[in-house]
Amino acid sequence: MGQTLNQKSGGKVKMLSTYKDLFVIANGSKASPWVVNNKLTIDPTLTSFIDIAKKVRDAGADANADSWSAPWSASMTNDTVFAYVLPTWGEGIIKSYAPKTAGDWGVAEAPTPYYDGGTFMSIYSKSQNKELAWQFVKYITTNKDFLTQHDKDYGDFSDNLDVDKTFATTDAGNDAFCGGQNIYKIYNDGLPKINGTTVTEYDKVINTAFQTELDLYVNNKCTKDQFLKKIGDDVKATYPNMDTSLS
Repeated sequence: MGQTLNQKSGGKVKMLSTYKDLFVIANGSKASPWVVNNKLTIDPTLTSFIDIAKKVRDAGADANADSWSAPWSASMTNDTVFAYVLPTWGEGIIKSYAPKTAGDWGVAEAPTPYYDGGTFMSIYSKSQNKELAWQFVKYITTNKDFLTQHDKDYGDFSDNLDVDKTFATTDAGNDAFCGGQNIYKIYNDGLPKINGTTVTEYDKVINTAFQTELDLYVNNKCTKDQFLKKIGDDVKATYPNMDTSLS
């Protein structure tokens, strides 16, 4: 599809803003963590992604516009990118950059359920009002009335399963910005299938190393073998006692 869009639009329209969007799906749906028994490993899902990323770039199927960059936000208003991989609050991003496109969008189910990042709240250790702060945190994360109104106002997806189910099974989930589609049904159906057991303390370092070195490979600045060695070297610099050999 990316090739078709690229060819028939004369190179104007790309399937994705960046091949890196697919890393979010692959990394968030892998079956095993980055480190197993103190050894750096690459899950088969990510092994496949390496090849897919290269094909996407070689086929001219992405706009080479990284998330949060100026070209990325601009593409939402000028019809040059077909689809984005965004969090559940991604609608708010598009609304802010391209409010006049309301009704033109829709949410599609990813090839596999995945997670990406997370949102949390904390209380300052030196706060003079810790108990009040705790009451506030509890209210905005557990109060059904608040979460229901929040979802209605922002098109967000709450952390309350009862609220999620109500939106997914009633017209409350129909979203005007997405042409009346019930976007919550997709989110709610995919939620139980997400595997969160692969999250580890090593993720930030290894995710960064993987994506940095992959970009060199995708842009023909190193071979695949060199790419794998570079990842191992990068991780070894932070975790010298880890077995980081890859092949």
